[in-house]
Amino acid sequence: LGISAFGFYTLVISIAPILSVFDFGFSQAAIRNLALPGTSENEKTKTWQTSFFFFGLVGLVLFLIVIGIFQFYLFHLTSIGSIIGRQGPPIMLVVAATVFLNHLNAHFMTHPQAEQRYDIYSLNAFISGSANTWIAAVIALIRPNVLLIFSVRLMGVLITTVIMWLYSRRHFHDNYPKLHRDQFRKMISFGLKSFATRVFGVLEAYGLNFILASFVAIQAVTYFSIPQNLIIKAAGGISMLTLSVFPLSTSLLTMDGIAKLKKLIVWLQACVVGLGLLAVLVIFAFGKPLLLLWLTNPELVELAYPILQ
Repeated sequence: LGISAFGFYTLVISIAPILSVFDFGFSQAAIRNLALPGTSENEKTKTWQTSFFFFGLVGLVLFLIVIGIFQFYLFHLTSIGSIIGRQGPPIMLVVAATVFLNHLNAHFMTHPQAEQRYDIYSLNAFISGSANTWIAAVIALIRPNVLLIFSVRLMGVLITTVIMWLYSRRHFHDNYPKLHRDQFRKMISFGLKSFATRVFGVLEAYGLNFILASFVAIQAVTYFSIPQNLIIKAAGGISMLTLSVFPLSTSLLTMDGIAKLKKLIVWLQACVVGLGLLAVLVIFAFGKPLLLLWLTNPELVELAYPILQ
């Protein structure tokens, strides 16, 4: 794509993870409610419908926010016009639709996680993840067009949404959004406890891209985002370990299960620390030659590697 176009691309795909925090911890609350032992089918249905209503409504609001970000910020950045030409409005709509569907998927993914059906969860993560990574990369090699790449990402999310909606229909006959006020109060009370932490974490990870684009240059986003994304991918892989056992840990909230829960927590802490140290070791021992092998651009590597360290 070139350094400037890749900077724009990186800036745009930073929007989705920043806006994804506006689930107010609802997805974790839904997983918890669906996984708690002794929860009746009626309560599970209320949880599901309330979550569906919440994510659908917030998703529509985020759709409009993305439109606003493009209209009042991205389209006014220096050199953006030369990068995207007349493709600005369709890119804006494709990205806004992707953010909406991504938010809706956060709801659909709660059920397979609560049921510990990681075959279903991983299948859909693989579909959307493939569209975001290697399929988008192949498309960029064939035709380096930013709109086309964003359209491929949207298609991956859309396929995931359809699959997950069909899967949820098999388990919830009343598979439609509906607000249950009592359920909403319980879920938002639990969810808000983790909301602030997520906000600061996401702003730390992605917010700097917008500062760089505004006050330095769009190219600076590329120099910063390549090592940043590598770290985020590694940290994401490690964090999946803890997310995968969240429903199991919830099911152990009984008198008989507390001892097992304590052992599980200690084991997880040790694994997270060990994997984190391993990542640091690999970066300092092999980071620069691996970056050079991958990017084949010594100048870019010289700027990116110190940030990676």
